[in-house]
Amino acid sequence: MAESNYLASHLSDPKYQYDLVLGTTAEAINATMKMYLYKDPSPPVEVWYQQETVGGPVTPMDPIPGVDPFSVPTDGTVPDAILQSNFVFAIKAGFGLPSGVSPLDLPDIVSLTGDSQTVGYNLFFADFDIVTLEWGRHGTHAWKNYQQPSGSPFIFKFSVDMNLDPADPHAPFSNLPPDVQRQLQNYNTSTAFSVQQLYLDLNNAGLQRMPIITGIPSNSPVYNTIQSNFVNTYWNQIAQQGKFILGYAVHGHSNPSSRASLQPTSLNFKSNPHYDASGNPTTSTQLYTLNYLMNTNVSRPLTVGAAFPWNWVTTDEASSFHGAMSVRREIFANYLNNSISTQLGNICIKPYSHINLSSAGFKWSASWNISPDNGQSFTYQPAGNAEILKLSYSSSSNSHDKSGLISGHFNMASTTTGSVSVEGNAITIALDSTVTMDFDNGDLGSATVKGRVGGYSATAKLLVSVDASGAVSVTEADGYPKVTDKGADIDSGFMAGLDKTVNVGNSLKSMYSNMTSYMQSIPGHIETYLNSTGGKWIFPGGQTLVFKDAAFSTYQDFVAHVTYADPV
Repeated sequence: MAESNYLASHLSDPKYQYDLVLGTTAEAINATMKMYLYKDPSPPVEVWYQQETVGGPVTPMDPIPGVDPFSVPTDGTVPDAILQSNFVFAIKAGFGLPSGVSPLDLPDIVSLTGDSQTVGYNLFFADFDIVTLEWGRHGTHAWKNYQQPSGSPFIFKFSVDMNLDPADPHAPFSNLPPDVQRQLQNYNTSTAFSVQQLYLDLNNAGLQRMPIITGIPSNSPVYNTIQSNFVNTYWNQIAQQGKFILGYAVHGHSNPSSRASLQPTSLNFKSNPHYDASGNPTTSTQLYTLNYLMNTNVSRPLTVGAAFPWNWVTTDEASSFHGAMSVRREIFANYLNNSISTQLGNICIKPYSHINLSSAGFKWSASWNISPDNGQSFTYQPAGNAEILKLSYSSSSNSHDKSGLISGHFNMASTTTGSVSVEGNAITIALDSTVTMDFDNGDLGSATVKGRVGGYSATAKLLVSVDASGAVSVTEADGYPKVTDKGADIDSGFMAGLDKTVNVGNSLKSMYSNMTSYMQSIPGHIETYLNSTGGKWIFPGGQTLVFKDAAFSTYQDFVAHVTYADPV
């Protein structure tokens, strides 16, 4: 038995009901985030603190112009401008990979623990420098400068609450300022799934629990200094204010935003374990996934449900893919419905018929027409099988008249059925349309014209593929479309030719035949529309993710494997 994979996606299960999910492995997140920190280290940021009175509160202060306290070594000569100020300590640090350490030897930035909304986060800096000034008796002072040594980084281990539900009073997120909440719940599909954005989420002090400092002996002066000043003072203050460590921010993407077919309106996170072939969680935490859970309708609340019982990435796929994106069955079905239904008016025929008898039935007149009935659409099929859309259409026109003892009628009916099924990487569209007539001018049944005016059936099978940017294209499968023209099958009474009643049927056959050429080309029209700029399906995240292997899951979710694009 093989491990379950992304083809087991079942977002319609009542335990989930998410419109869109992205799951990426811890291994991929860490490798990509380290690449990001290596290729795009941020310039160091300085934060200064002061104390106006002995024993009073320690508060932020502006740097003193022209003064570089970080150039002063321990017990060195302190600039007079600092001695004459209320300076207590200052920190200079920049995000990036620490010097002197191979990225392979660094601990993981992110660690996942399975079915949880809490993420482990190791924060380290390319450079970290903290300077302190302590006053003693008789005006003496002590100056200390603690710099992160090469090859031995200071590491701050956080536990980050990734529950981004603003309505949950137990979630730290609900207490953050509104502008910070908006930055964390990023709905811009050009940046939302980037490691830069995830790094922002992790670096919000308001979501973090008190860190543990590693890489420094706990009984050393530098440990006590960092604990007292960086953690107890700086971090604690920004945590209470819901700010980001060292003011980290995500900068706008250099490329213009790409169009996506889905726009998230709510977002939350949850990690998921990796399962073996028997469905049991494994200890392969590198294959645990962080899942972006999203809805696309503002009126539908997003409720975080149970863990997914499938793997977004299997053990065998880990070297090829970083994760997978899944679109719930109904969401993609609605997209197909909106796309294909634009063609339905031409096979959903609206008939018109009218008969008029006079002179005791010896004279008659009739008029007729068939025209497209626009505005028709499929109906979503919620049952968990390959058929996701169904069409059942009927329209009729019935006309009756009487003259003396003679009565006649002219009835017409149109029926159309259709279905859309998805399986593997194929979309199968089956359509059938028929128009029938029943004409009787009242000549004792001898001038009747009755039967099928025309009909046709077509089956299109379109194979889906996805390019790197998430744009989906379709191509016709070999041997498709399969089109059958049923033709006309009309019976006429023996008097129909003498009194020209047969002309009613002949005219209708001709009229229907003129429409048949368009009906036969409907599969091609659908293919063109689905491949057009306006109609093409595009997965969200095409600027930060690379898409492969689009397919339909066993439960008809639309899924694709993903890898992270170059993070800078």
